[in-house]
Amino acid sequence: MTAATVPCPSCDGQGSSEVLACPGGRLLTLECKRCGTTGRVAPAEAERVADGKRRREERVSRGLSLRQEAERLGLTAEALSDIEHARPYLTNRDEPRARRAG
Repeated sequence: MTAATVPCPSCDGQGSSEVLACPGGRLLTLECKRCGTTGRVAPAEAERVADGKRRREERVSRGLSLRQEAERLGLTAEALSDIEHARPYLTNRDEPRARRAG
């Protein structure tokens, strides 16, 4: 039995997207990194993307910068950006560096 999927929110279910590449104004087709060209993702992934967009819209509507909101939440600006864009993030970005240095 396969798990249910929904259209990928990053590529609208297309599996790829076209971008303008300069010089020459050529269109390039890039594979979608979120769905890996399948055009489908798990419902939980789609919800994570929607939640990130909602969080960003709310922050912007309150007139807060990314850094201001991150400070209010006790996060780094990078971590909050990752959350808003539904990218994997580390809650403590310095932890791996500290382990390597030790």
